[in-house]
Amino acid sequence: MADLDISTKKVLLDQATVYSGPSGVDMETDTLATLTLLGLTEGGVQFTAEPNVRNIPFDGAKGREVKGMQRILGWTSLLTISALEFTDNNLTNALLTKTAGTKYNKYTPKSGVLSATDYKDLVVVGKSSDGKEFIIVLRDAFNGKGLDITQADSDEGKFNIEYHGTYTLNEDLTDKTAPFEILVPVAV
Repeated sequence: MADLDISTKKVLLDQATVYSGPSGVDMETDTLATLTLLGLTEGGVQFTAEPNVRNIPFDGAKGREVKGMQRILGWTSLLTISALEFTDNNLTNALLTKTAGTKYNKYTPKSGVLSATDYKDLVVVGKSSDGKEFIIVLRDAFNGKGLDITQADSDEGKFNIEYHGTYTLNEDLTDKTAPFEILVPVAV
């Protein structure tokens, strides 16, 4: 029997860092310096991606899931963050409009159809034990939770954020971009 090949090279360690940028971020050519850091988080970052799988019904299946009769209709992707910093970026990403003032900046809720600038690419960067970056890009995301602010005695205020990745479509309604991509270093 062969020895078990154990390595920590692919183990993600500690917290991830989250950045936002305009739609179309390309991590092959863009750098993190061109993106906006979302700020301090507490409790980590959670990314979930779930396929919407439809079982194709047919006579004789008798309610069973039969191999080869599943169709992926799409994916739902969600990035959940508990931010500690109430930054301009976090507030405007919460679908609020900023009006600059002399004493206070005022943020008010948006309404109507989201504009192209309401969608951001979110870049989550985690590092492995050997320092390599593993990256998740949530495409054309919007904050579907809006504002969820929690403050408690003897605790720091938290700004809970849920970003939803979206598809973009071609004119024939085929997928142009998927709602997320995961980038793994080639030399791992």
